[in-house]
Amino acid sequence: MAAGGAILVATVACTTPQPVIPTVAQTLATVATPTPADTSTPPPTIQATAAATPTATASAPGVLQSVPREVTWILGGWEHASNLADADNFNPYTNLSSLRTNYAKFVYEALMVTNLVTGEEIPWLAEGYQIDADHSGMTIVLRQGVTWADGEPFTCADVAFSVSAVRDNDAARHHATFREWVAEVSCPDEFTVRIVYTGSNPRFYQQLMVGHENHFVIVPKHIFEGQDLATLTNLDWARGWPVGTGAYRLVLATSQQIVYDRRDDWWGAEIGFRPLPAPERIVVTAASGESMLADQYKVSNIDYGGYALTPAAFEVTRQRNPAVRSWNPKGPVYGAPDDCVYQLSLNNAKYSDRDVRLAMNYAIDRQAVVDRAFGGATYPQVLPVSGYVWNRWRTVFEPVIEAYGRDAPSQDQVSTHMAAAGYALNGDGWWEKDGEVLAISIIVPQPWAPLGPVLVEQLSQGGFQAERVVDSTGAWVPTLMRGEADAVAFVHCGSLIDPYDTLAHFHSRYRVPVGEMDNGGGIFTTHRYVGDVQLDLTLDEMSKTPPDDGDPGYARWVATAAELYLRDMPTIVLAEGRHVVAMNETYWTGYPTSEAPYLAPYPCWNDFSIVPFMIQPALQD
Repeated sequence: MAAGGAILVATVACTTPQPVIPTVAQTLATVATPTPADTSTPPPTIQATAAATPTATASAPGVLQSVPREVTWILGGWEHASNLADADNFNPYTNLSSLRTNYAKFVYEALMVTNLVTGEEIPWLAEGYQIDADHSGMTIVLRQGVTWADGEPFTCADVAFSVSAVRDNDAARHHATFREWVAEVSCPDEFTVRIVYTGSNPRFYQQLMVGHENHFVIVPKHIFEGQDLATLTNLDWARGWPVGTGAYRLVLATSQQIVYDRRDDWWGAEIGFRPLPAPERIVVTAASGESMLADQYKVSNIDYGGYALTPAAFEVTRQRNPAVRSWNPKGPVYGAPDDCVYQLSLNNAKYSDRDVRLAMNYAIDRQAVVDRAFGGATYPQVLPVSGYVWNRWRTVFEPVIEAYGRDAPSQDQVSTHMAAAGYALNGDGWWEKDGEVLAISIIVPQPWAPLGPVLVEQLSQGGFQAERVVDSTGAWVPTLMRGEADAVAFVHCGSLIDPYDTLAHFHSRYRVPVGEMDNGGGIFTTHRYVGDVQLDLTLDEMSKTPPDDGDPGYARWVATAAELYLRDMPTIVLAEGRHVVAMNETYWTGYPTSEAPYLAPYPCWNDFSIVPFMIQPALQD
């Protein structure tokens, strides 16, 4: 972590049906002037005989050059959908899909890239940074020699404009956070950025320097200045937009394909920062479902990503195409950690008695949940922290977990805690108090449908009258946020380098009455937990302290917060989130894997932008 002192410089140490994803022949192909994001036309093809560089017009990119399959890298959009989302909008501050799903992260660039597996920060547009000793601001040193794709120099003015644009525009993602914490941003010189916070905040630097889902990239001031950020799509073929500092330029954008071609005049190669990336073309494609995605991997029509496959689909795919692998070479735990855990989020306004929540916890066999819902492809977990945080803080967490023993199922513990709450089993085998049976209706959103049957079965066997309601409409979100759901089986996300990021969701500042929807904290703070002042004080102390796993003082605060969480069990964490991201080594090798963990392997995350620089063609002359 960067702290007060010297400027830090880091180093790099998702019978075959009709395909939605183009076939290899189509991918080798050209496009006859498609209209960007035209969902009414069929997918374009890229013909091998095309010779001309794209001729820009206001409505279409023109004809593409021919690029061999061997130097074309084909990515799946990070979602199961028949169309790529918002393919007509390349404004990274208003359209998250442009970076997350459609991979415009190859056009724009970030100040730093982070290897979340190790916590290592890799300088990119910035060479280093220094955080003030009192965490009231930071200074960023920019790399010299960087230029935009149109030849304009990249300077502090671009960074200052980008930070200010997010802070000052309601339409921008992360606007509220930047507005709260950025007091001033200035340029002491062309390559030095000075940011003053509104107060002490040892974590705000993460918004600027740590990738993942922040997706903060720098945009060109000379193009964005004076534009209405709320309406700007930043897609104009005549003007060559979007313009970034990245090694790729957009040459095609439709709802079925997005294509980027390498810029051989990329600044990084010009100044000797890094060689040009090996892929000469990157093609982004859509798949409407897992079966279509798997079918394309089987015949090597896709190289990486698309939404994650289930372990069963992955194993069948690999049998057909042995060149397909994932993070781990062997199963059943093929995938890398996500920033999420699977959870049963309880409505503490209904289940306000801690003994009832603890009894529900002891009715659940986490290993059985892992085996039955996820085919054994992940690990049980009892704390709301991702695998990345668990690996760094294991020695702090394990004694607390052992002391409380919340991770082992026990019908005796169920009975003990239900008796303490004043319940007794009735003649039908349900827990009852004052003539009322304790019931729990579990909403299970479609993406997490496998959790439903096993949770209902286990809770029912424990004496709770449980039922599941599968929701494929999204109606569960407002129901959860208003505090009108008994429980929802979904995920709890946010922790990547710091336990505070998810433990803070249990602070009392997020409590609002049932019926109120906006508590300022989002979907993971809707449990309406009523803890005590000790947890609030602990979280407040953590918020003031840098998240350093080498600091014994901070480690004590982490242990205390974990202890208080396990004492009360406001939610029931079930298992670590892991996803089988497929990687096809037929055409490309050098992917981020457990054997070569230079990066977390999720293509939706912003740091994935460096993978083109790491992979190499598998088919060499």
